[in-house]
Amino acid sequence: MVDPSVPPSMEPFPLSEELEDAGPGANGSGAGSEQFPTLSPPKTVSFQAEESILYISEDEAKDAFIQFATNKCCYRTAPAKHMVVRSLAVMNTYRYQLQTFTESRSTLPASEPYRGGFVDSPETAVPPGPWDVAVNPPPLFADCEMHLPVPHTYRVQGCPSCSGAGWTSCGTCGGCGMRTCIFCGGSGRCANGDDLYSHCLHCNGSGWIRCFSCHGEGQVPCARCDMKGLLLFHSEMTITW
Repeated sequence: MVDPSVPPSMEPFPLSEELEDAGPGANGSGAGSEQFPTLSPPKTVSFQAEESILYISEDEAKDAFIQFATNKCCYRTAPAKHMVVRSLAVMNTYRYQLQTFTESRSTLPASEPYRGGFVDSPETAVPPGPWDVAVNPPPLFADCEMHLPVPHTYRVQGCPSCSGAGWTSCGTCGGCGMRTCIFCGGSGRCANGDDLYSHCLHCNGSGWIRCFSCHGEGQVPCARCDMKGLLLFHSEMTITW
């Protein structure tokens, strides 16, 4: 029978039927008896070592409670200081971190110079919705931004920056091709060092010099349409993970 007062790890190790039937010489002490190895009970492992639980004292528990209450703006530390600890129970605590991975899509108009060729217009096929465009997502929880043109949204229109001319007015000279002489300040005369003024040699006394930005033409090539006069508009989708 098993003694209930004895822990399971301390119960006698049961002998096999062969050892019980061997008689007095079964333990190896009798002459001519067969030698059997000595059996010992299995080693016990403490609950603390097996579960790796950290035990703390009553004072350490109070200090931890006081520090926790101090870090809270609406908590008082008086109950933590004057509390009476009746018992300390060991419990396992698990902490979980929730991470979310979202995807957002938006479309904005975009344009590029039109240099001829096929135009994938809405007449070719119905443009897909933002969530109908298939893309390969990045790895989970990795920030990424992708820009894609939406199919079947292309159209050709005149460049609004140059009104389809391919040239725009020079911003430096205002389209006149001339600018104020930087040497005489537009007066046409320069000081010669003796408090006397002489004819400005850079502008020939006119106070104006040719604009270096447009070389006196008053117009510069349109950078938006690359002097083509036409733009290829389309919808560009931005995907943010």
